Amino acid sequence: MTSPRDLKPDCDRCLNKGHCLFQSLPPAVLSHIVELAHKPGDELEVQGDFWNTLGVIKVGQVKGSRANALNKSKAVVFLGRGRPVGLGSAFGHRSQLTLVAITSVRVCCMDANLVRTLAMPDAEFRKALQDTAGSFVNCLTDWSRVLREDEFALKLYYALHLIATEGRSASFTMPSHAELADLLGSRRETIGRHLTAMVGEGRLERRDRRHFVLVSDVAIPSSAG
Repeated sequence: MTSPRDLKPDCDRCLNKGHCLFQSLPPAVLSHIVELAHKPGDELEVQGDFWNTLGVIKVGQVKGSRANALNKSKAVVFLGRGRPVGLGSAFGHRSQLTLVAITSVRVCCMDANLVRTLAMPDAEFRKALQDTAGSFVNCLTDWSRVLREDEFALKLYYALHLIATEGRSASFTMPSHAELADLLGSRRETIGRHLTAMVGEGRLERRDRRHFVLVSDVAIPSSAG
C-alpha cells in the first residue's frame, strides 16, 4: 500500500468539494495538507489526548466512542464524509471522542500548529471551522436522540437514515452487524432479523452485499416483531 504520507489530496476532484473545512484556504496553505489512508480498526483520534492534526474525512465510515468516569467506552456516533477529525486540536483542546475506522478511510489533514498559525488568521476558514463545529454538535445531538428511541425498529431505521446522510448519497455502505449492535445496544442476530424484515417490507433496498438504499416514502411500522 502507498505510504499515507505520500498521498496528496486532489481538491479539484474531491467528493467533498463544497463541504470541506479547508476549501477556502489559499493554495500556499493548502500545500501543507496531506491525505492519510487508514484501514478498518485504525484509531484516528483518542479521547483525552492532545491530537496533533486537524482533519476532514474524505472517504469511509468512522465510529466515535466516549468513555465514562470508569473508563468504560461506548459507541455513540457513526461519522462519514466531511466530518472533522481532531477538531479540538484547532483550539489546543483534548479530544472528546475516540474515533476508529470501520471501513477503509482517507483523511485530509493539517498539522495543528500550522492550522493555528497559517489557517486561523483567514476569516473564511474561521467561519468554516465554526460551521463545521456547529454541524458536528448537531450530528451528535441527532445520534443521541436516535439512541434514546424506545422502539428498536424505529431506532434502527433512523440510525440507517443518519448513516446514509453521512455518506451524502442515496446508496450507503452498511456497517457490519457487530458495529450496529455495538452502537444500538443490541445483538448481531437482532440487527440481522430487523434488516431482513426491512428489506422484505420494502423499506430497505439491497444493491449488493454491502450497499443499500433506504426507501423514505414507505411507512415505518411500530414494531418489526
